[in-house]
Amino acid sequence: MKAFKKNPEALVALGNAYFTAKQYDKAIFYADMALKKNKNFGDAYVLKGDVEALKDDGGEAAMWYQQSMTLDPTNPNGYTRYASIYRKRDPKTVEATMEALKKNVPSYPAEAELGHMFWSTDLRKSYEYYQKTNPNTIDENFLYEYAQAAYYLDKKDEALNLSNIGIKRFAGEAYEEYFARYALYSAVDLDKMDQTAPLVQKLKSSKQDLVTKDYLYIGRVAASNGQFNEAIDCYKKSLDLDKENIQNYKYLSEAYKGIGDEDLALDFSERYLASDTKAAPSDFVNLATIYLNKAKNATDKDADFNKAMGVYDKLADKYPTIASFAHLQQCKAGVDFEKTDYVETKGKQVIDELKDKSDIRDNEKGYLTEAYRIVGLAIWRDAKRGVEGARPYLEKLIELDPENAVSVQAKKALGM
Repeated sequence: MKAFKKNPEALVALGNAYFTAKQYDKAIFYADMALKKNKNFGDAYVLKGDVEALKDDGGEAAMWYQQSMTLDPTNPNGYTRYASIYRKRDPKTVEATMEALKKNVPSYPAEAELGHMFWSTDLRKSYEYYQKTNPNTIDENFLYEYAQAAYYLDKKDEALNLSNIGIKRFAGEAYEEYFARYALYSAVDLDKMDQTAPLVQKLKSSKQDLVTKDYLYIGRVAASNGQFNEAIDCYKKSLDLDKENIQNYKYLSEAYKGIGDEDLALDFSERYLASDTKAAPSDFVNLATIYLNKAKNATDKDADFNKAMGVYDKLADKYPTIASFAHLQQCKAGVDFEKTDYVETKGKQVIDELKDKSDIRDNEKGYLTEAYRIVGLAIWRDAKRGVEGARPYLEKLIELDPENAVSVQAKKALGM
């Protein structure tokens, strides 16, 4: 105070120290003292606004921030504080405020600041503003938010690229490990496993504590290299950190399947499907496949076969738009286990579902063609019915796919 009592910058710095120490009266005292020395010193108004922002919904604070913007128009702090008050309730005011800042201070990274402001309230808008920045020049916090926004908006290639830029720019610094985390997530999701080894090593040697998702993704890398036991250890560590991270059940099932433990593979697959309302069709197919593989070597084949068919029934119920796909898989399984009646029942079900569909998709045409082929062959091979009994199905097959090997044989057998 003796040395800098006439210096508004030093007075506000002291006021901010008191603000940090929650001695708000003294913070205001030094802000007012600074304004007596320079009534246009914007940071003094910002400090008064910061104190008021703790008391109300931002109205009084906004007034002080406006004072800073008006009297010290080249000071970015008033603009950014004012905009932050409105980021949840009035995005247009936020954008207009930052546009004014950019006009008065062209060098200020306004787009990056807008990306930061919207990051917690509107991720897509945040991403759009970050896209207007240069990832090679914005600061590490902005770049990290940019990479995360790209990742969670399912722009994984961009997230990987941004994370790699961060790794290079901040090599040897704490942020390098954070960028390595999202580079790993993105690379694994993109199935770019050739890029994951150094990223896994960075996380394993990290000074920060690994989180549940880290172990999950490190496990996925290990599994992709056939290191299933290491993968299982990682998934278990992930579950220890977060019992609700049920993605681990899915990958534990795959890992146990990899080491040939079908019982545990089934156990975790069933847990996953029972727990995750967002389970993908491929997860149902995976469980059904485990049951069918187990049935091939089981004494009681029917028990595991029926469980597999039950999984496909659940798939059809959960995803009605691909019910025909599920029923076709049941039909094919019936062929593998020589269940002729079942094959015909399920094949005809697919045919009935799709034959008169006006807006049939290309993949559904494929299901329909395959159903005609399977049912036609099954009847053709029946000594009592033979090729004439199969004629309606074979003729439809020939119509849909005349070059199919079965179609070629059927033409000759039917005298066509």
